Amino acid sequence: MNKSILLLCIALLLSLMTAKAQSTYTIGDTEYLFGQTYETTGLPKVKRSSGNRQSFLDSRGLDQVPYGYEVDHIIPLSKGGADSPSNMQLLTIEAHARKTAMERSSSSTIYTNPSRPSSSFGSTSARIMQSGPRGGQYYINSSGNKVYSRK
Repeated sequence: MNKSILLLCIALLLSLMTAKAQSTYTIGDTEYLFGQTYETTGLPKVKRSSGNRQSFLDSRGLDQVPYGYEVDHIIPLSKGGADSPSNMQLLTIEAHARKTAMERSSSSTIYTNPSRPSSSFGSTSARIMQSGPRGGQYYINSSGNKVYSRK
């Protein structure tokens, strides 16, 4: 019995000593992982905050994410967006998947319009502008249709 407790304590100590401690630093509401960057942009990697997410939900009178929705960062964390409630919105699962796919494409640029809500849950509207095959710019609206912008 004593030997098994001793072995368990030694194993625990070894795992604690070999565990990598993640040091972080904070700017505003966003906590960053020291020395880590996103492969896609080279920007500092964000440590997501469950407290900031809950503050976002609280500000909308919600205690959890509604069924069929996900919390989205309007300006992606990998592109310099803050992990703060002001950079969060609720999107349907399908809209979130489309937005994420467009953000990951190399030809997308994000434009935001803080004065126009994207849904009854969101406080800002984000449009991901795509480049068409002939150089035109368009975005996908909430119905899934292409909307071309005028130059």
